[in-house]
Amino acid sequence: MALRDRLKIRPDGRFIRKAFLVLILVPLLLMVGEASVRARLDPLAFRDAAMRVYARPLTLSPGDRLDRGAVEDHLERLGYEETRGRDLGVGEFYFGSRRWVVGRRPFRGAGAPVGPGFAVIRMDYSGRITRMEDEEGRRLSRFSLEPELLGRITDGSREDRLPVHLGEIPEDLVEALLVVEDQRFFEHSGLDYRRIAAAFMANVRAGRVVQGGSTLTQQLAKNLFLSPKRSLVRKVREAFMAMALESRHSKEEILQAYLNHVYLGQDGSVAIHGVGRAAQHFFGKDVTALGLDESALLVALIRAPSLYSPIRNPETATHRRNLVLRLMRDAGVITEEEYGRASGAPIVLRERARSIKSARYFIDYVGQGLRARNGGEGIPRSVVTTLDADLQLAAEKAVESGLKRLSRDFAWLREGEAGEPLQAA
Repeated sequence: MALRDRLKIRPDGRFIRKAFLVLILVPLLLMVGEASVRARLDPLAFRDAAMRVYARPLTLSPGDRLDRGAVEDHLERLGYEETRGRDLGVGEFYFGSRRWVVGRRPFRGAGAPVGPGFAVIRMDYSGRITRMEDEEGRRLSRFSLEPELLGRITDGSREDRLPVHLGEIPEDLVEALLVVEDQRFFEHSGLDYRRIAAAFMANVRAGRVVQGGSTLTQQLAKNLFLSPKRSLVRKVREAFMAMALESRHSKEEILQAYLNHVYLGQDGSVAIHGVGRAAQHFFGKDVTALGLDESALLVALIRAPSLYSPIRNPETATHRRNLVLRLMRDAGVITEEEYGRASGAPIVLRERARSIKSARYFIDYVGQGLRARNGGEGIPRSVVTTLDADLQLAAEKAVESGLKRLSRDFAWLREGEAGEPLQAA
């Protein structure tokens, strides 16, 4: 056939339509297959991302003689606040002449979770404990505070997470999340078509992306299985994975996974994931002890953790927190009185405790011992050691002052050090 005749032949329209359908359907089927295989919640993925090493907890018993200054320093390192009021709360303490009161915070991560508790400690003139009672007047034989965290041992991960069950998370925090991020979470099946349509119209009117239409399930799918890079293909994959998650897991499981995985900021080079770890990092509290204002602040961080960080940008964080509270009020989740009280509350972050310099060597020693004993398998997610943080800090302080005195009194010790300070081992 001549070339001129070949050029006159037109492709069959049915063939073009079939080819077009194949080009569309094959990628979609591949995405459906990917979602059916990958989109499932692995309980192991939400374990604590590191092994936590704790110092020996401070335990008080009748007959002990207390050093007021040492106990006060210990409580302040743990983030407790001294109060003089009559209504002492959790995370606060009062020291009188012969009567101390401590409101222990709940804590987790060092074995089984421990709830809050109060101790009224009575002493004689010498500072010896004569009697201890709880808030209802029942006699206590011993009273322990939460152990002090020395550090973490990781497998190279740059994430820090402290998993919590959905039932342990304050209702205010869950309500704030749903109001801000996904009001119809319990109504849709992974995709909120009304929200997608509203976001599309808002973006068209603005000529740029000003509103998102992703549900919590879509956000979870993106965080667990996909890259954050924006593209149409990623959004389609995200949609299929969200629907697969909804078909396999309950709403409660999805909500719990989201709250344990959501990124909420940085602790140096380590990423903070989940509300359990974020509550400790920002407020020095267990998540169960968070107030309305603190819960709203954690939800406020989700949109932009760096921009709304209360550590770096307290004013911006306050404005964003109050927006979350205002949305909660407008949705009828909280009252006007609750809104006024929470929006007027200052952001109170935990004090950054003085670190134990030598703890990193001790932590390495503990890790090596556990790996050797367990053969690298079955290493616990937390361990409470025998190290006394108060004595260790006192020893470090004594060494530092001793070295300074030696450098001052014996100039010849500095001559061969090339300007470097003396060290002790």
